[in-house]
Amino acid sequence: MAHRASKTARITNSYVHDQPWQVIGGGALVGFLMGYLLARRN
Repeated sequence: MAHRASKTARITNSYVHDQPWQVIGGGALVGFLMGYLLARRN
């Protein structure tokens, strides 16, 4: 299990370094959607 987690972390780290703007955009999109959905609850 720890080996698999370590491998996944290395792959993710490599992707983030290769595609930083896509990761930032994806995080911003997720944050926007969460804020939108939480704001609609009230």
